[in-house]
Amino acid sequence: MHKLYLTAIWTDTTVNLVYLKLPTVSRRRRIFIFVGVTFALVSLAYLGFGLLDAPQSSPPDESVSEPRESRLIQPTDGGSKLWPFTSRERSTAGRTLATNLLIEGPPEKVRTSLLDRTNLDYQELLEDEAEAGGEAYRIELEGNSIDWDSTHGSTRYVYVNASGGQWLTESYQLHDGEYLGSREHIRAYNDPGGEWTAIQAHQEYFDLFRLRHTVTGIEGPAENLEREFLDQPFVDSVTREYHGIPGGWNDGWLSVVDLAAIVPVHELLVALTAGSIVSGTSRRAVTDLVHNLVSWSYENRQGYILFGSLIGLQLAVRSAGIGLERMFPSISPQLFAGGLYPILAVGPVLLVVFFARNLNPLPAFGFAAVGIGAGFTLDMLGLGLEVVPVRLVLHRVGLLLSIGLLALGIARRATDEPSETIDAERVSLATVGAVVWFVGLALPLLDVV
Repeated sequence: MHKLYLTAIWTDTTVNLVYLKLPTVSRRRRIFIFVGVTFALVSLAYLGFGLLDAPQSSPPDESVSEPRESRLIQPTDGGSKLWPFTSRERSTAGRTLATNLLIEGPPEKVRTSLLDRTNLDYQELLEDEAEAGGEAYRIELEGNSIDWDSTHGSTRYVYVNASGGQWLTESYQLHDGEYLGSREHIRAYNDPGGEWTAIQAHQEYFDLFRLRHTVTGIEGPAENLEREFLDQPFVDSVTREYHGIPGGWNDGWLSVVDLAAIVPVHELLVALTAGSIVSGTSRRAVTDLVHNLVSWSYENRQGYILFGSLIGLQLAVRSAGIGLERMFPSISPQLFAGGLYPILAVGPVLLVVFFARNLNPLPAFGFAAVGIGAGFTLDMLGLGLEVVPVRLVLHRVGLLLSIGLLALGIARRATDEPSETIDAERVSLATVGAVVWFVGLALPLLDVV
């Protein structure tokens, strides 16, 4: 059946009316076009925001092996100078995050103050006893409020101009949290002259789809570290200094902690709200609405199972990774992540194939897309994330649409078209959905996302 559409052709003197025959567009094709256009818009938005949201890239004037002298800061008078950024390579071209804390004092004492300040054995003379040559008295120190522990991570370098320029690897790494979950992570770099320690502190979470950590901010961890040292008897001062060298998620300010000379050695808040308002003018209208809702829910009961399974799968993989990390602390967490990743990659596809086949197309799309999206959101909420990079949000939206498209193709029930047409369109939709899903998973592994 074709419809006739009227169009007009203008000439200099007349208007000619022409009838054109255009084929109707099937319901499934309209759905396919809608999803395809939506996915294309998301992809274009991702590419656009990806170019804008790139805080870790290096500015054009710093693509050299050593930074300019004007880009260095000098933590202590007469001491070595520091380029206040970390880099993934021994070159400014690999610049990543800004160092956001400097602790002045012997490096071994700095590490003790971070890990276990109760072992500082801090001693001090009372003012009147000091003047009279009296003995020192001991102050009992409280432990750290942040439970730092030794950890590991990707190597990052800093540049120090001491006895000639040199690139240093981190002296040690500490974290509070789980490697395969969410954590505050710091890299510490000891001054070759032994006068200070540069700290790069950031909040991050392990992205199961990228198989590596994603940084969500550096300001909060720096403030937490500041509070750790405020009003401590072994600290002379905690200040913020402006060096006018912005970049790497930093605006040019640097926190500086000065340890007392007599100290001896020894966290898309995303809020989800849902609600429904049922209004009616009669009891019968409300009854009919409830009846229809119950009937629809029973008819689509497998959709609810699909929805819950997609959420549970992601949360189970995250919980399993953290549980294995805690049970076997001597084994690299990356081994657990690599072993669990195939479940995360293939599991949603298998769940959709099994549960969506007896659903109508649109409910199948909705249950699958909302289920995988809710899993993304609850996973991030469970990690306590407050900020997620825009490019990662867009990547997750792409995965959400692809798994919905797969469910749309798998769904078999209810149609008004011949079965052979249904089968051909179903295979096309399912194939596109599956291909886009696996391509979407490959992009972060290839460091495209």
